[in-house]
Amino acid sequence: MEMRVLEVKAKSALNRSGMVELDYAFNAYLGCAHGCRYCYAADITPGESPETWGDTVSVRTNIIEVLQREIKSKRRGLVGISTITDPYQPIEAKYRLSRQAIILLLANGFRVSIQTKSPLVLRDLDILRGKKGLDAGVSLATPDKEISRLIDRKSPLPDARIRTLRELSRNMIKTWMFLGPIIPGINDTDESIEALISMASDLKIRVIYDLLNPYSGARSMLGETLGSGWGSSMKTLDRRKWWENREATITRLAGQYNVECNSETSELSAETGILYKPLY
Repeated sequence: MEMRVLEVKAKSALNRSGMVELDYAFNAYLGCAHGCRYCYAADITPGESPETWGDTVSVRTNIIEVLQREIKSKRRGLVGISTITDPYQPIEAKYRLSRQAIILLLANGFRVSIQTKSPLVLRDLDILRGKKGLDAGVSLATPDKEISRLIDRKSPLPDARIRTLRELSRNMIKTWMFLGPIIPGINDTDESIEALISMASDLKIRVIYDLLNPYSGARSMLGETLGSGWGSSMKTLDRRKWWENREATITRLAGQYNVECNSETSELSAETGILYKPLY
């Protein structure tokens, strides 16, 4: 199915983020061409559903003008680019809204945190290189190409994301890997987790990790993709014990490879004293 692109108007640009480590979220796009089967945004994006997730992207064409107005009165803080969709999904190559927003925010004393799966972020090395108050993370659920294509659908494959991490780090950008979501029975093996932590060690970057967020849409999409056997196993899984076991493995491997690893839920305390410094 051909991707449908809608141009819409934004009423606001900087909104309070649901992520405790961020002050604001900036989302230039709604919907995502990557169409990942585990994405919570399918449940919270207006007009979207698990059945149509990945088929439509709405472009908030006036959002830079709105941002220019809002930054005049907003308290300076940390802005996530972006939190409900990939800021460097393919449509960004045409509209360049993420690029414009990053330039504007940094020039006006805001801190910026980018999270993406796309090598397109490397297009913007000229505005990212060596910038204080900026960090960039790349999401990796698995190093395995076949598993990635199954659950990440149209996202760039793991090798492309690893190259992106390497280039970001090489260009004096504070770089991190998002390891996740870790999904029971899919990408939760010791071997899969160790491969990613080992890569982070080689690149000398930190890791933030998280488990699958059990939104109904994500469960539905994964169940459809992986089959009824996976859905049945989830019903009998003791999630608490499973996650305690996986966290113990991550902690052990982080020590073995000398990698700083923080869970998504502990990220606020990890960032204190790193990102939350006085803004001048």
